[in-house]
Amino acid sequence: MKHSAGLDLSMETTQVCIVDENGRKLVSEKVESSPEAIAMMLERYGPIERVVIETGRMSPAICLGLRELGVAVVCIDARQAHQSLNAMKANKADPRDAAGLAQLARTGFYKEVHVKSPAAHGVRSVITARSHLVEARVRFDNMIRGLCATFAYRPGAGQGKAFLEKIMQAAHIPGLSDAIASLLSVRAELMEQIKEMDRRLRVIISHRPVKS
Repeated sequence: MKHSAGLDLSMETTQVCIVDENGRKLVSEKVESSPEAIAMMLERYGPIERVVIETGRMSPAICLGLRELGVAVVCIDARQAHQSLNAMKANKADPRDAAGLAQLARTGFYKEVHVKSPAAHGVRSVITARSHLVEARVRFDNMIRGLCATFAYRPGAGQGKAFLEKIMQAAHIPGLSDAIASLLSVRAELMEQIKEMDRRLRVIISHRPVKS
């Protein structure tokens, strides 16, 4: 008899539901949110024809890990899953998420989405980290301008050498020097980290194959 399963992922545990080819629930239980623990649980109930999970933060690692262990897992868009389950009149409320996903796995009533490789997620993480660092640098610049304005000093717009030279002049204003020195120290470290992110991205781009 063919079995299908649905996985409702969370950081600590995963709700696993297995149904038979007629849609009858065989088991629903929680296991540790790791590919090994999930695969071990699935093995206890015989060959699973298809396993369905929704897109989410943990989905790529779990999905790729399960595939490496030989589990036939499919990742589907979370919004599309809600629409499909509504069409099937399935209740999509915890802990029955896994049960609904198991029914989707059984019926094939879903659209699979591509799961990016660890390398692709690595590139995205570098880009995201750089974006946050740039945002932090902008906040520091605005903070410095605000402090300078309190002392009737206006360093002006920009972020380059001219801006830093004007800020260094503000560091000599009585009552402002300590704060400016501390902020400039942190800002300098932020700029170094941004440069490091840029270097990593250049390395990644240089190693990408050129499309013909």
